Amino acid sequence: MPNAKQQYVYLVPQRDAQNVISWFWLYNGQSGPASNFPVIEAKKNGGAHDIYFTVFDPQNAIKFAGYDGPNPAQAIGIAVKPATGQKPKSGIVTGGEIKNVSYDQGGAQLLLDNTNKNDVTLVYTLNFVDSSNNNQPVTSIDPELKNGGGGTGADTLTTVSLVIAGVLLGALISVLIVRYAMGWRPR
Repeated sequence: MPNAKQQYVYLVPQRDAQNVISWFWLYNGQSGPASNFPVIEAKKNGGAHDIYFTVFDPQNAIKFAGYDGPNPAQAIGIAVKPATGQKPKSGIVTGGEIKNVSYDQGGAQLLLDNTNKNDVTLVYTLNFVDSSNNNQPVTSIDPELKNGGGGTGADTLTTVSLVIAGVLLGALISVLIVRYAMGWRPR
């Protein structure tokens, strides 16, 4: 089930004369080259987030690596930011911060189910291939994701609120049914 909060990052490959890929991004009303990629943020107590990375390639050739497996661990290397600052090239090791990674749109979209449990920075590398050229790797992107934490608490609060609202609604309906059955009608 999708989370209530969704973030969309659009990635547009730019080809030079030698067919080398560079990236242009659009996120949260901003845009720019991959060298200036923004930190994606899940606010403190903001709950879980679904993060969608979508490739918009006019030639429909650039896909996330591993799409044909499918193997999301080839598409993204993501881990808690290490002290060395070195970013992972592949694999998903986040201590439960990212619950699920999946593909959509024939490998042109990657979904991260971000639990936003802890105040932690995740570093990651998005890996791509050219499906029109025997899935040859193309230029990767390596931005950061900042979780504010408290995702579980916000989800629990929402669940508790819904349960209380359901109990109160059920009690009101029960009172109305009993009043009607017993003939208690307003005069």
